[in-house]
Order: sequence, then C-alpha cells, then structure tokens
Amino acid sequence: MVLNRLEKSYLYVCLVAFAMPILPNFLRNVVIAGIAVLTIFCLFDKKTKTKFNYKLSIFGSSLYILYAVSMFYTENVDVGFKKLETGVSLIVMPLLFSFMPDVVKQSLRSKIHIFFSIFITSVTLAFIVFFCIFWEHYGMSLFQHFPTVIDNDLGPYNIHPIYLSMHGAIAILMSLHLLSRTKSAKVIIILIVSNIIIAAFMLILIKKGPILSLIIAGLYYVISAGNSKTWTVLGLIALIFASVIIIHPKVNSKFSELLKIGAQDNSVMSSTNIRMEIYKCGKEIIPQAGILGFGVGDAREKLLDCYIETNENLALYKYNSHNQYLSIILRAGFLGLLLFAMYIIFLILGLKKNKGYIAISLILFYLLVMFSENILERENGVLYFSYFSAFLYVAFTAARPSEVEESFRINEKMSD
Repeated sequence: MVLNRLEKSYLYVCLVAFAMPILPNFLRNVVIAGIAVLTIFCLFDKKTKTKFNYKLSIFGSSLYILYAVSMFYTENVDVGFKKLETGVSLIVMPLLFSFMPDVVKQSLRSKIHIFFSIFITSVTLAFIVFFCIFWEHYGMSLFQHFPTVIDNDLGPYNIHPIYLSMHGAIAILMSLHLLSRTKSAKVIIILIVSNIIIAAFMLILIKKGPILSLIIAGLYYVISAGNSKTWTVLGLIALIFASVIIIHPKVNSKFSELLKIGAQDNSVMSSTNIRMEIYKCGKEIIPQAGILGFGVGDAREKLLDCYIETNENLALYKYNSHNQYLSIILRAGFLGLLLFAMYIIFLILGLKKNKGYIAISLILFYLLVMFSENILERENGVLYFSYFSAFLYVAFTAARPSEVEESFRINEKMSD
C-alpha cells in the first residue's frame, strides 16, 4: 500500500502523537495542531482520497455539542468557557479522524505494533527520567514525595500522578497485545522488563483506580486474545501488585481503605472516604439535574453548595465529583449520559465486529477509571481518551482482520 508524501506526513505525525507522555506539554498541542493542518491539506489535495466517517463524527462529538448548548442556561459563563476549552479534544479528535485519508487508515492496523511500541517506550522513559530528576534534586522518600514532585516541580512536564499511572496501565495493556503477536525472544524480554519497571512506578504512585482497572481490562484482553504469553505476563504483574500491597505498609493502608467503605468516620480524610462523602452529595442533587443538567459552568457549584451543608472538609478543598458519569449528569443531565453511552456502544460494537480486542480493553480501562476520576475534565485525561478511542476505532475498523493477520505473519518473518 503506497502512500503519497502528504499521507506519509500524516502517518508520521500520528506516530509522534504516541510519544506524547515524554513530550513537554506545549509540544503535545503542536502535534495535535499538526494533525489538524495535515487533515485540511489532505482534504484539498486531489491525489489524496478521503471518505468522511460521519458516524464517528456525530457520535464522538455529541456530548461536547451538548456541553456547548448548556452555555445558554448556565450562570457561570466564564467557568463554562474554561471547561469547554479544556474538553475541546472531545470534539476535535473524532472530527479529525473522521477525515483521515483512506490509504492511511487502511494501513494503520498492520502498523499498530509500531504505534504501541512508541507509546510503551515513551512511558517507560518518562518514569525513568522523572525518577532520575527527582532523585538527583530531592533524594527524599519515594512514596511520600515522588508523586508531589512530578505534579508540581517538573515545569512543562508536570503531570498529576493519577494520569501518569494511567499512562503506565495503558502501556502495559498495549504490551500484552504486542506479546500476543510476537515470537521474538528479544522482544518478549524487552516488553516484560518494561512492564516490571512501569508496574513498580505505578506502585510508587499508589493510585488504586488505575491498578484495579488495569487488572480488569487486562483480564478482558487475555481472555479475548487467548494467548498463553499474555496470561503469564498479566499474572506476573498481578503478583507484583499483590505482593507489594500485602508487604508494604503504606501501599497496604491505601488499598485497605476499600475494605472499610461505609465503616469509616467521615472526618477521616482518606481518598476512599472522601469519594464516598462526595457521592452522597451527588446522590442528593442528581434528581435536580433532570434531562439537561445544570450546565457546564454550574455543575461544580451545585456540588459545593451541598458540601457546605454536609461536610466542611469537602467545601474547604472544593472537590470535584470524582466520578465522570456523575459529572456528566450534573453538567448535561441524563441526556448527556445517554449520548456518551451511545458513543461508547458505537465504538465497542464496531471494534468487536472487527476483533479490535485491544482497543476495547483500552476503552474499558478508561471507563473503569471514570468511576473514581473525572478524566474528561483535565487535559491529560481527555486528550488521551479522545485520541485513543477515535484513532484506534479507525485503525481497527478500516482493514479486515484477515488482511491484518497476513501482514503480521509477514512482519514476523522479517523480524526473525
């Protein structure tokens, strides 16, 4: 499959986008802008054929459009515009990839191992580089200070620990796919070592949601793929997690919170207890949200009003809903939740039909994390979710699985 110069440029920029975890924040925006510019050039280039995927554009952008409509009835207009700016990836990514050149999208699935390798490498390097910077300048206790440093002291590389942990989980899921497709002992060893490094740093960050979501999404993939190597590696990772959780006191205390749900004093500000108190407020105000919600600018204010009445600690720190589905209802009502569900169902049905099991597992991972985090309301969450969901949908639905299996056999022979 021959690509012209413009199509090759488009493909290369998409490859660079998979290295975003190691890129400074401003360069990520440059990469996305590059994809947008090349998309426009491809549309006006006579040699480049593009078939518009109207279903992806409609389903993918519907929630953001409803958010925009909610500006007509939200009171905090300034806050609303800021929220729309942060979440713009929700509409940009589906629209851009709906116009992906035909030859590019038909070649993606056979090249997906390259994209995944770049992401795995960039995440592994990010963990190592961030740790080296931390160790050289601070030399403090890992579990106590490393998450704070990467969130506040890395300048253009600042990232909240929850999102770096999520990147690690996504990299491990991608590595399971690569393991299921390779027979090279060298590649297998490299992937296992990378997984161990990433898993170790995920434990240093001690974020329960990504770790538990990784195991569940990983189980879905290994069952679907039916490959013994993926079972072995996922089991090894699960064993590492379980061993550290049992042995290390601080990690153990964080995960033990899950066993005490409903039994803790609400004055104890543990992460699990905070979420349970937030959900109590959410349960109280959900009926008031109705079909259209309170508007993208007013949703958090409604939560804060409830906090003031029920829990001073929550009001003091102005916590968000810590549940993406609850946030969608507060912002855009049950109609917003329905539109988001329709997009997810659209993605999963198309991917399942084309045996895109790894793409489904990545989406499942994000959906699980959304039960405890508002990942669509911070750039490091919404950008990656929007990019991966739309890009991988196009990659796995544009080519027939039989064609891809043949390309993998060719690639395997070349690697041998």
